[in-house]
Amino acid sequence: MEAYLQSAEGPRPIILRVANVIGADAISRALAGTDKVTLDRFSDGTGPLRSFVGIADLADLIACAVTCPLDACPDVINVGSTRPLHMEEILQAANRSFEWRDAPHGALRVATVSTEKLVQSALPIPQATTAAALYQDWKDHAD
Repeated sequence: MEAYLQSAEGPRPIILRVANVIGADAISRALAGTDKVTLDRFSDGTGPLRSFVGIADLADLIACAVTCPLDACPDVINVGSTRPLHMEEILQAANRSFEWRDAPHGALRVATVSTEKLVQSALPIPQATTAAALYQDWKDHAD
């Protein structure tokens, strides 16, 4: 899809590759529910490491992207916090209990994005970079 958009006639596209949006990812179901939560634990003793972005930060970035000069934006931008987090950090910030299981063969330990182009662009850098800030963002915008 990216290659198609970049070669299509018409306005220059700006492609946003969005990290896990707190509130729209798998861990968010655990935040909202009461069911038992089980996380994969990898050999280093931690759970999955992911890039996240808060709802408010994503909205601010999109609003800026549609109004700023095109030359201020790269063609492709990874959108996420500058600091990846382990999933257990989000659960701990929510004071949500969970259980560990050994990560099965093939489980994805790391799924992060580089935010270097975002930081260098004129777009706003996500401010919710801690588990507590992302959890608060989710609580504030869950509806």
